[in-house]
Amino acid sequence: MSKNLVWTVNINNHMSSNARESISDAADRWGCDYLEIRTIFDTRLYPSFAKICSFEKIEGYERAVYFDSDMLIHIDTPNPFEIFSDESKFYATLDIHPHRYKIDDEIWSNVKNDNQEYYYNILEQQFGWKISKDIFLDKFFNSGFFLYSSKRHKSIFKAISQALPLTDGREVFSFSAHYEQALFNYIVQGMRPNDLTIVDESWNYLEPPINEPKMNSYVWHFTGYNFWKIKDSIKDYDWRLK
Repeated sequence: MSKNLVWTVNINNHMSSNARESISDAADRWGCDYLEIRTIFDTRLYPSFAKICSFEKIEGYERAVYFDSDMLIHIDTPNPFEIFSDESKFYATLDIHPHRYKIDDEIWSNVKNDNQEYYYNILEQQFGWKISKDIFLDKFFNSGFFLYSSKRHKSIFKAISQALPLTDGREVFSFSAHYEQALFNYIVQGMRPNDLTIVDESWNYLEPPINEPKMNSYVWHFTGYNFWKIKDSIKDYDWRLK
């Protein structure tokens, strides 16, 4: 057993073989164990909730890094545990990077102002923590990639588990990946605000330029506003091309 873990969530076996090979190969190169979470404790929840409520299945490792199953990791990607070496930090990338505004400024402005702010208001009512709305929005990370220390950040995942299952009128959010991501952000910022460290988007490049012959970042995330146009490309894109 390695001291570090690379893991993903693969509910309903939707993960492409190319993505699995890319992520598991990266784990091997970095000297880490690899794990796929294939079940979720409450089937009424959207599958992405498994990434924030499966901590008990991955205890025993010093540090862990999570990648969504619709990602490809380039073969030359360095070891993130060496790059992000401060064990007190919770590393993630912004949800809306500058390059996404270049794609469509109006769309992403609306997402930030309407979607993310909408869930902030709901979560503030639910928890009542004093978290600045401006900071919450400015540091809102995408939950497709995060690197953390198991012992230090266990309390985050424990708090999330205690917030589930969704009851008392919140059942409507049980199938919302937007709520899952906002809940994750709210609890991280509420419990460990000084730990949250935003890193370069090359570790979680959303809406990648799939027409380019080779990857322009360490990790491509095949999702985004127009995810249906790019999602199938993950099956064949060559993450080994240098």
